[in-house]
Amino acid sequence: MDKKKTPILILVIAVAVIGIGIGGYFLFKDTFDTYLDKITTNSETEESASEMEATEEEEEDTEDTSSSDVDSSWFSDIPSDVPEFTYGSAQSTSTGESSSTKIWTIIYGDVDKDDFDNYIDDLRDSGYTDISSYTSDGNSIVMVNKQPYTITVTYSSEDETVGLSIAEGLE
Repeated sequence: MDKKKTPILILVIAVAVIGIGIGGYFLFKDTFDTYLDKITTNSETEESASEMEATEEEEEDTEDTSSSDVDSSWFSDIPSDVPEFTYGSAQSTSTGESSSTKIWTIIYGDVDKDDFDNYIDDLRDSGYTDISSYTSDGNSIVMVNKQPYTITVTYSSEDETVGLSIAEGLE
């Protein structure tokens, strides 16, 4: 190869790698922001639905208020490969399932940043590897993976909440 073309080729490759890296950063950032918005929106919708059900039950003078209670315990069907989140208190829970994927989502309140960091360490100690992370203004999102599980953990410093989403079967 011509010695004059080698520096140009290296420069072109470097610019391409940097461009791909910057594009990937913004793609993941937008994906995480969208994902966090969906989790928050779903949680607020579930809370509103639970509150409406509780109000209807109170109006009917029934004693059963279990539909408005959030199960504060860890889902019993979450695989043992996933470390249990033992910090704060559960505020909202949900599950979803398709033909190839199952997702458990739990929102915890009264959680400080150290608890969030400790749980991320627990995941890494259990063999999960980082896929991506993003931190801004005291808010953090960390996504880890250990097949067949992908776990997304979000932290909001303003609300002192953690959103935990465990997906089984994502590729």
